[in-house]
Amino acid sequence: MMSASLPPDSANPLINMKIYGHRWQEQYSLTSEEAAKSLASLGVNEVTLHNRLAPVGEQRFSRTGSIRQDQEFRQALHSIGIKTLEVLPVFFEPNYLSRYPDAAPLTADGTPAVIDDWYLGMCPTHPGRIAERAAMVDRLIETYEPDGIVLDWIRHPVFWERLTPSSPWPSDPPCCCTRCGGPTAPAERRCADITSAVDRLVGSRQRVSARDGVRHQTRIIANIVPFLHTPELTGQCLADLDEIVDGFSLMLYHQVLGREPLPWIEMVIAEALAQTSKPVSACLQVAPAYLGDSYRAEGRSPRISVEDHRASLLAVRRSGAHSLTLYHWEDYLAAEANNNLGLRWALADYRDSWQSTDTSPS
Repeated sequence: MMSASLPPDSANPLINMKIYGHRWQEQYSLTSEEAAKSLASLGVNEVTLHNRLAPVGEQRFSRTGSIRQDQEFRQALHSIGIKTLEVLPVFFEPNYLSRYPDAAPLTADGTPAVIDDWYLGMCPTHPGRIAERAAMVDRLIETYEPDGIVLDWIRHPVFWERLTPSSPWPSDPPCCCTRCGGPTAPAERRCADITSAVDRLVGSRQRVSARDGVRHQTRIIANIVPFLHTPELTGQCLADLDEIVDGFSLMLYHQVLGREPLPWIEMVIAEALAQTSKPVSACLQVAPAYLGDSYRAEGRSPRISVEDHRASLLAVRRSGAHSLTLYHWEDYLAAEANNNLGLRWALADYRDSWQSTDTSPS
């Protein structure tokens, strides 16, 4: 298997921007070419894209428009050297019970789990879902000719964004169905479930596209939650997945999880790097989230200051992470629409830090 992206060099650090939905087009009226140039002006040289072929769901992200519009945007990005990664949601899909009525995770007493706000996870050993998602890998490559596929929601069903220090830790395993080993299945079994699913999705596939007449190897990236010390919760074991995927995107959403960015970000990155030989991209959130009434008791800060964001960026620079991912572009667009350039300046400081050895906290 080929290696994922090499660590960024001092002249051109790898900066990935997550692009959820199509508000850049619908709300900000950007053309594909204008959008690509806007991203390039931030120093972005790779993007992670939701797509209309395997959409995350209409509850959270727009499903209007066409696959052809998706393709035009990818072509504009590729034309100026920005690489593209397509998101494949694996064990999540809004209203999936209409397609997979037996895929709801079971609680320890054998009853189906119920939706929590927007999230209802899916049993990660459901054979029909795994087979359909494996076929979708091929369809994504054929349709979009991406540089990579990001496997999202590739875990046991847990609403990890709720796990702040003020929240009770889940007392039951995520799925207790017989396929998942029941309520007493050990962490090794949980990890084996996820590793097996990833292997069946992509492990034996060629994953080669032929964009512009040139063969491109399609990388496989796994989205990882930042609870690497509790694999019994998620089933995500980096050491096992290391043999299958080309890299990891580590979701370091400190405000969502009620953590101070320093030193937490560097600690989690160090933990990940110790568990895998593959490249790790540190994914930072840009703006606060999960602040509604149902989340109020979970102890989150209502804001992320530009100073905190800049400190988080420089923590990634110090950490040894192979690249940076930002969640997400809409926050940059909203800030600049209000003449707030703080996020742009903070990202410029991060790029400049690759020219300097001084990345100490200010």
